[in-house]
Amino acid sequence: MNNPKKIKNSLFTLIGFLCFSIQLYSQNPSAIVDFESTNKGILIPRMTEVEKDAIIMPAIGLMIYQNNEVSGFYYYNGTDWTPVSVLDNQTLSEILLAD
Repeated sequence: MNNPKKIKNSLFTLIGFLCFSIQLYSQNPSAIVDFESTNKGILIPRMTEVEKDAIIMPAIGLMIYQNNEVSGFYYYNGTDWTPVSVLDNQTLSEILLAD
């Protein structure tokens, strides 16, 4: 049987390692997390419109990538899910697909 104390200690060790790993370089003082990479990006959670709308009590500023219907980046403004606009109310997906 698993020992809950061992599991808890392992979890704290993993969290500590991850926090230390993120802090290996000088991060921007205004950021809670500051990633640096020359060959990788950050992957925002991807979901359908139904999955997005099923999020219970989303935090203001929560961001997702909707991968169906009107796909693109959305953030929660406290009342509604709002597409991230770049120019003239175009979504980022519309601009990228305009080529």
